[in-house]
This record gives sequence, C-alpha cells and structure tokens, in this order.
Amino acid sequence: MAIRILVEQVPPIRSAALRFAIAVMVLVPILIARRVKLPRGRALVANLVLSATMIAVPYALIFWAETQVSSGMTAVLFAAMPLVAGLYANYMDGRQMPYSAMLALMLGVGGMLLVLSSAFSTSLDQAVGAIVVLAAVVSAGVSSVYAKRELEAVNPLMSTCLQLGGGAALLSLMSAILERDQPSHWNIPAVTALMFLSLGASVFAFPLYFWLLKEMEAYQIGTIQWFEPLVAVAEGAILLHEPLSWRMSLGGAIILASVFRVMTVREQDDAIVTIKITGQTD
Repeated sequence: MAIRILVEQVPPIRSAALRFAIAVMVLVPILIARRVKLPRGRALVANLVLSATMIAVPYALIFWAETQVSSGMTAVLFAAMPLVAGLYANYMDGRQMPYSAMLALMLGVGGMLLVLSSAFSTSLDQAVGAIVVLAAVVSAGVSSVYAKRELEAVNPLMSTCLQLGGGAALLSLMSAILERDQPSHWNIPAVTALMFLSLGASVFAFPLYFWLLKEMEAYQIGTIQWFEPLVAVAEGAILLHEPLSWRMSLGGAIILASVFRVMTVREQDDAIVTIKITGQTD
C-alpha cells in the first residue's frame, strides 16, 4: 500500500531508488559502529549480483506495476515466490523439497490464481501489470535460493547494505534514463510512505530476512509473502477504497491456509508416506 501511495506522486523507479538510498544511509553508520567487515571474493560478488537480481530488477518492476494494478493484487501475485524458489531449488540447485510442501505451495498458488481470475478480465493494462509482477517474482525467487547458498557467512546487515546500495545505484541510473522528464510531487502521504518503506520495510525487514535465510529453506522464508495478501487487501479496501471481491477474499484465505503445512512439514513425513504406499503395494 505504501508503494501504491508513493508512486502516485513520484515516478516509480525513482521511488524505489530513494527508498533504498535512505535505508543505506541509516545502515552504514550502524555497520561502522559495529565494525562489521566487508565480505571478499565470492561473497562480495554474490552480493553485487543480488543487488541487481534481488533488488534493482524486481523492485523496478514492482514499483512500475503498482501504477497499473492494486496493492492487494501485487501482494497476492508475490505469493508465488516460494513456489518459484522451491521449484528452482529442487530442479536446478539440488536442494530437495518435501513432496507435501510442494503440494501445499501449489495450493497456495491456486489461491493466487483464483484472485487473478478477475484481474485479467478487467483491462489489458492490469493484465500487463500482473505479468510484470510475475517477472519480478521469478527473479526474486531464484535469487533467494542463490542467496542462501552464497551468503551463509555474511552478516545480514552487511548483505542488506551492499544489496540495497547496489540496487539504489542501478535504479538511479535507470530512473535518470527512463524518467528524466517526469516530475516528483512531494506531499505528506508520499513522504510518510517513503519513510515507512525505507526504515520499516528495508532497514528492519531485509536484515531479518537474510538472518532467517541462514536458518530455513528459501521456499519456507518465501511464505512470509503469504501473510501479505490479506493485510494488503484489507488496507487497500479500507484506506484506498480499492474493490474487494469474493475471489480476492477466498483466494487470500486459501493462500494463508497453505502456509501452515509448508512451515511444519518434515522430510520424515514424506518418508512415512512412501513406506506406507510401498507396503500396500507389496
């Protein structure tokens, strides 16, 4: 919702660049005070790559898409991110995901598709916006698996600062090229939204995400996105007067219901199911 408010007054790519630049200005003094060392070699390269694939590209797409689709729709679309991460980890990165977790992720995406059913019938602009969000989802999902593999030894605050800094630089360059003649209109709602995105949703949330990524699988962390649809839909309906259909409500409920299974599934559960099936066959 904050993104939606901000991009109504400030060009979308410029908004994303400012969000991350402000966050970096807050993080740098913290890193200096804590004497956190800069990573080297492969870890440094990984952070630079992720600044493009996890920050600059996805958020440029998301901020632009928010000019075409509602905040609730964007949040629900992003619920597909854990499925993308799980599929990539399973088939490309060699990290096996329990079969029942895969089914739960597919159920969650089924809820997302239920919500999407009304969006694609509304207008071509919304359909294009939804496709752009899905492109951001793929980039973020694949990047989360790469980040888990490469950033194990890097301080979460440092990972956040490097990636947001690199992302802000790339987004600023993109904005200078693509939004050169577009003015910014600053008012209290726009400034408030920018501060919330910079401080709460960047300085606090990103380090927490990278810390959790050390402890859990990327697809499990991705289910954090599943808590956003109902919140975003409710906020959009109450504060922005966005339409709230039964499809969006039911789809959001299905998505959130799926998270319990994903977060509690164990590899042993699948092993038990396999044994029982084998026993019946014998």
